[in-house]
Amino acid sequence: MANKRMGTAQAAYALGQETVAPGTAAAADRRLSSEITITPTSTVERPAMQRGWGIRTPASEVVTSRGSTWSLADGPLLNDDIIHFLAMSVAGSMTVAGSNPNVWTAARNILVPLVPDTYTIWRSLSAADGTSFYQGVKCAHAATDSWTITIPSQGVCTFSASGFAQEPVDTTTDATALGLATGTRYLAASQDAVIYMDTSWAAVGSTKIGGEVLSASLTYNSGLTPLYTMTDDGGGFGYSDISYNAADNGWEFEMTALVEDADADLFATCRTAASAQSLLAFRVKLPTTLASRYVQISFLARITDAWIDDISDDNGTQVVNIKCQETTDGTDAFEVVVANDQAAQTG
Repeated sequence: MANKRMGTAQAAYALGQETVAPGTAAAADRRLSSEITITPTSTVERPAMQRGWGIRTPASEVVTSRGSTWSLADGPLLNDDIIHFLAMSVAGSMTVAGSNPNVWTAARNILVPLVPDTYTIWRSLSAADGTSFYQGVKCAHAATDSWTITIPSQGVCTFSASGFAQEPVDTTTDATALGLATGTRYLAASQDAVIYMDTSWAAVGSTKIGGEVLSASLTYNSGLTPLYTMTDDGGGFGYSDISYNAADNGWEFEMTALVEDADADLFATCRTAASAQSLLAFRVKLPTTLASRYVQISFLARITDAWIDDISDDNGTQVVNIKCQETTDGTDAFEVVVANDQAAQTG
């Protein structure tokens, strides 16, 4: 048999907002810069039943659930990409104002039910010629259950996310993700990050933490979980009108900061707030390489523990790990503002 030359496939990942109805697949129109891993969660039951004399063996099978999970690999935080994951987890029907930049706002009040937007996730592979596609899949009715922004000690701020969707569907048509432009990518450097800490939502963004925080991370949990309901059209998650539930919505904020030889440093202030379980209002602003494009997260929190003493040695310097978790003042709780080049979630 003659040798066959094998080409190497190139992968691309994209999203499409579902504007007709949740679960009605949308065309890919936003290419992503990080890899998405899709894991089918569909299950098959093969109960053991007697066949012949005294033999119990699987004799029949049936698909009992259909669905998938997905994860976006940790990669650079990009203000064009993040709005789609915010729409799937913080607030659907996000508001946008202005032009060049376009300023998007996703506000979350944990006392109000979450109604997210849904998307179709696309994965396309190209043939060696770079123009044809194969082994493409799409997953409709995608929602986000968790995402994390990481601000390292030195480097580029990163973003990762995970969620669930309907069962993957093979597709060889409309697999245009590889041909989509990615647009201008603005990076956010950790050294440019600014963190504010105040004591009320009205004052958030007033008091800057200066020169004490080494690194930080924020994890947001939407609380969304899939529901599997009885249907007559294929079954599985997202095949009926009621397809998900939001239970444990919240967030966790963590800072690693210097322990200074002063009674008024961040460590001392947070230790007092922990003991009293005082309400804290944080704002984390992440400017990009173009200052007018940024990601800004504001949220209310309380120190997780009643006493802070998670101190360690970092090359001879004493540092403390400070953990906070979600709270609300009854009205406000969590808000993300993104300034980018996108005028719409679709197109």
